[in-house]
Amino acid sequence: MKIFILRAVATIAFLAGVITSLIPIIPTGFIFFLISLSLFLSTSKIARNRFYIFRKRYPKINQKIKIVEDKLPNFLKLSLLKTRPKRKNIESSK
Repeated sequence: MKIFILRAVATIAFLAGVITSLIPIIPTGFIFFLISLSLFLSTSKIARNRFYIFRKRYPKINQKIKIVEDKLPNFLKLSLLKTRPKRKNIESSK
């Protein structure tokens, strides 16, 4: 039951992000997008896997996400850290 409530809140936050990103007076769309992303990643294994693949496929975007995630509060940071691609050990491949 808790997962369904969190997903509903994530959907509402996502819609609020879309609406407020279109209104130039209230620039809170990015905050709502981060909250909805965090909730989706914490409640859905499919979303977590897809976001992991996205971050692995696009390393430049992943670098920007790393910069932002270090500055986020813990409740947002933890779900993003779970999707951080693992670094390959260069010395072990030699």
